[in-house]
Amino acid sequence: MKYIIVCLTILLLILSCNIRSDEIDSYNGIMVIDIENSIGQSRSIALSEIASDIEYIPLEYSEKSIVGKVFQRGTVFENDTLFIMQMNGDIKIFDSTGKFIRTFNRMGRSSQEYSYLNALQITNNNTIIISTLNTCKEYTTKGKHIRNIFPLQDSTTHNISNWDFAVFNNKFAFSPDIILNDNNIYSAIITDSLSNIVLKVKYPIGERQKLKEQDWSMRATYFSVDMIPTEKGLTLFNGINPYILRINNNLSIDTLYFIKYGNSHKVGHICESSNYLFMQLIINNFDNNKNSTNLVNYALFDKSTGLFSFIAPQSKANQGFIDDLLGGPSIWPMYTSRNNFMISIIEASTLKNHIHSNKVSEKLRNLGNTLKENDNPILIKIQLK
Repeated sequence: MKYIIVCLTILLLILSCNIRSDEIDSYNGIMVIDIENSIGQSRSIALSEIASDIEYIPLEYSEKSIVGKVFQRGTVFENDTLFIMQMNGDIKIFDSTGKFIRTFNRMGRSSQEYSYLNALQITNNNTIIISTLNTCKEYTTKGKHIRNIFPLQDSTTHNISNWDFAVFNNKFAFSPDIILNDNNIYSAIITDSLSNIVLKVKYPIGERQKLKEQDWSMRATYFSVDMIPTEKGLTLFNGINPYILRINNNLSIDTLYFIKYGNSHKVGHICESSNYLFMQLIINNFDNNKNSTNLVNYALFDKSTGLFSFIAPQSKANQGFIDDLLGGPSIWPMYTSRNNFMISIIEASTLKNHIHSNKVSEKLRNLGNTLKENDNPILIKIQLK
């Protein structure tokens, strides 16, 4: 009997120790992203820590396939297809080997056309959703118009942004413009495919009040809403609010993370994969509306371990993960796909110069020997762990 009691006592002590250990990295049971206590600490992160493979894929160059300036939020890779949004209204489409497929352009003034390109996303059904003036439009990849999508607005959903939108599980998420209208109540409006509103998510009251205290430049930089579609639903970042939400595919809402910003930290552009958050952070002081600095810091959050790390840059122009697999320049994602690829784009001339000046793999050096200065950009496709 005494032996059983001793064993039970030891077991309870072990369990209690484990509980206390878990609580170090959680806030009310929610995983913590600890930015506050990581300021001043950074480390170099090799690509092999987060990825198993990397490919540099030249995009076919011809008179029809010439790619202009590539924008951060205008590059999408889904269903083994690359879509690149261009300022002139073109969307250049390539397959996963870099072969040119077609140029998509439905710019015009009819109800089936877009007046300009604001943003694009690709659905699971491989259709294209484009946001344009006052609406979103859905097309096949060959250009056939399917439908116009926009929530039926009422007094609580006015000033819906045509930039901040997302597509997940045949649902569509839009963000009312919090920046221009600080009286807006909601940060996300979810509709079905017929534009019926099925869910409204409130913008946190405390953040609305903080927003009203800022000038316009501060509002636009730090209080925007970020919506990231994933296989499990929609990840929602509300301004500088510390609670990160997920709208699940069944429209229930979970709190995923608690971010310890401290007094002066704001999440900028974010990409998400199955295991990681890739975060651009702007260190800033909101006291008295004065910017302390607008320096962008790159950071990685490992969702499986809870480890947050600022990434030490190799130089101001060489930010991101060190390519220890093939020896290319540092890499930062422009996009992460639903099937767990990290996507980036590099100019041919930039890659050639790097290969010429650095020790790289034979595979990458051979690629560099085939490139011309004015070739199309190179797709960098990375298989994440």
